[in-house]
Amino acid sequence: MKQSLKPLGLVLALFSQLCLADTYKVTEQNLLVKAKTNNPTLADIEATFLSSKVKEQELADKFGYEFYSGYNYIGTKEKAIISYQPVFSNVNQYKIGVKKYTKYGVVLDANRSVDIRSTDDNYKDVKRWIKIAAKSASKKGITNVHDAWQDENTVKAIK
Repeated sequence: MKQSLKPLGLVLALFSQLCLADTYKVTEQNLLVKAKTNNPTLADIEATFLSSKVKEQELADKFGYEFYSGYNYIGTKEKAIISYQPVFSNVNQYKIGVKKYTKYGVVLDANRSVDIRSTDDNYKDVKRWIKIAAKSASKKGITNVHDAWQDENTVKAIK
């Protein structure tokens, strides 16, 4: 008895939905009225077009070149606790480079860095290096880094 009621209930539900549904008669006159009231305006079409152009430009920017630079200065008046352990009081660090993100998930990075440190007793330490790297953008996979480092230690004693 219960199984025979399920299909009957479905038929009644479907029939009631059909009775309540709006009907629309498709005629040439009704189509013309619908076209005049529901068509997209030129402003809507232009807004959609400009939106797609912005998204295209954002995608192009994502894979473009990224130039960066940085400078850091550290200075202190701290004195050395132990005479043979110097305190670097003037530290100047410079960095300039360029990054390129590729569509394959690899980030190409080339930069030039300089680190100049000096102490109160006129010891100067200069380090320069060039770094060329190809890294995975997801921080996984193969990373290849070439680091050319040049050290110029100079001691200038004033007597």
